Amino acid sequence: MCVYLNVLWRAEFSARVNLEISSTAMDPVPFPLEEEYKKKTGITREDIRKLRQWMETQPHLPREHITDMDLILTYHCCNRSAEVAKQVLDLHFTLKTLFTNFFKDRLVDAKILKTLSYYVLTPLDMKAYDDSAVIYCRLVDYDVKNFVFADTIRAVLMIVDLIQYEQGTWPGFVIIIDLDKLTLSHISKLDVQTVQQFLYFLQEALLVKIKGLHFVNAPSFIDVLLMVIRPFMKKELMDMLVIHQTGSKTIDKYVPKEALPKEAGGNFKTFDQARDHWIEKVKNAKEFFQQENKKRVVESLRPVYCIFKERKMAVKQISLEEEYKKKTGIKPEDIKKIRDWVNSQPHLPKDHITDLDLILTYHCCDRSTTVTKQVLDLHYTLKTLFTNFFKDRVVDKSTEDNLHTVLLQPLPTRSRDGDAVFYCRLLDYDPKNFLFSKSIRSVMMILDLWQYEEGTWPGFLLIFDLDRIKVGHITKLDVQSIQQFLYYLQEATLLKIKGLHFLNAPSFMDRLLMMLKPFMKKELLDVLKIHQIGARTFDDYLPLKALPKEAGGEYKSFDQLRDEMIARLNANKDFFVEENKKRVVESLRPGKPKTISDIFGSVEGSFKKLEID
Repeated sequence: MCVYLNVLWRAEFSARVNLEISSTAMDPVPFPLEEEYKKKTGITREDIRKLRQWMETQPHLPREHITDMDLILTYHCCNRSAEVAKQVLDLHFTLKTLFTNFFKDRLVDAKILKTLSYYVLTPLDMKAYDDSAVIYCRLVDYDVKNFVFADTIRAVLMIVDLIQYEQGTWPGFVIIIDLDKLTLSHISKLDVQTVQQFLYFLQEALLVKIKGLHFVNAPSFIDVLLMVIRPFMKKELMDMLVIHQTGSKTIDKYVPKEALPKEAGGNFKTFDQARDHWIEKVKNAKEFFQQENKKRVVESLRPVYCIFKERKMAVKQISLEEEYKKKTGIKPEDIKKIRDWVNSQPHLPKDHITDLDLILTYHCCDRSTTVTKQVLDLHYTLKTLFTNFFKDRVVDKSTEDNLHTVLLQPLPTRSRDGDAVFYCRLLDYDPKNFLFSKSIRSVMMILDLWQYEEGTWPGFLLIFDLDRIKVGHITKLDVQSIQQFLYYLQEATLLKIKGLHFLNAPSFMDRLLMMLKPFMKKELLDVLKIHQIGARTFDDYLPLKALPKEAGGEYKSFDQLRDEMIARLNANKDFFVEENKKRVVESLRPGKPKTISDIFGSVEGSFKKLEID
């Protein structure tokens, strides 16, 4: 999305061009490889030869259509790491195949030219102060009905591809998004899936070194926009994000003021001239995009894996540095004190408990060291005693079968209070396939993996969508599993539970509550909210569009989420191998070993007396 132009454009258009395709002297010209190698990038022909040699061993890649310039761009943005370049090259063309909204059949037709007429999407002639290329983006048509985010991103990425074809590598890449005249109605048209895909491609697969992301003329409701995009922004991109208020001149610290378009206070072209120039450039790049459309992978030819997602979804633990930067008030010295205590407890799995585990515990206990010690002990004790949920957790056929019965999904959108949100519902409506203890086992696996990747959250919202639930499902809830689940949820999960919501509550909701309430403390009952079928009251807590498509939202479909979660768990089997080691050894506990009876006391004996009507 960005770049400066080293050459002056050969034509200026002061009037709006019409949207019919025509041929001019502005046909794209590829940047000469000889000139590229003269740049001070450190890239040699031998580097590219080796990269091409590897590429020839990858039958799924579009080898005949990938140019040496494509390889140079990839190698450069990966800081000349051959191994990283291989991964990014594969990912770049894989995403161009999978993200069809942006990349499928990119044609220079009336639709794309119409889209371009709504915006200024232009590289600037002048560089940023750090020598990065700069691209400037803004609305020029303010009618919300003409704003389609996916079409906008499609147009932006076409322009970026075209500019890189003509200019080759840049030292860096700065994106300026001018939010002047943006309204809340525009933001309401941002669908979560498109935002997620765009930011993933931008951060992981665009062949540039992103050095800056600037929002200028930020409106009073910028927090609403940030709420939509932040869940998909990595720390590196967040660190580059700079927000400039309306009327502020702080952008001058990064880009010369005169570099901007005239209406934005600079000496560059007018909005109309810049827009019309790029309409004309794209109109004359028909053959370029016909060739570019051939650069797609053939998944059936991919070695070993036929589905990209199964090998690209392994997660990494959130860095401690990033966690300490959150405004939680937790300091490394706090964690050291807890670590010293853990090391004094022979029954705890101290060799396997990480600093992140300690941070999660200390955070959910509101930084009380005494409570943290109690919860930490209880957390691993229950993970040892509650064998139905936690013993020998592996990702196997049983796990996959259960995920075809229930949808268990962290949502990317945070609640209106900024809390993490976990959504659960049935996918298979036949009661005979519903196993409550296995569903809870899967919930806990997914939750542990999610916390490993993201660390602490301000709070946690749990949603159970009861759509299509039957009395037959409720009769399969065994009391012991309910008791253990609710006890663990309230006493030992490393979370601050801020809400428990039942959506689409059926007419027999009272029967479900009769089973749950005996094991719910006042604090959990106080945050319990029941939403009737068809009610929109849940929107007070989370925007309804954050829900999956079939649930009335704009997020992914149930089937897509199910498949991605199965792939995600399969890609993280090693995580659970390690997590299974975090169990207590009761024989080493100072004093008396703990049992289920110690946890529940006399309640255990009352199970058989409890009859469900």
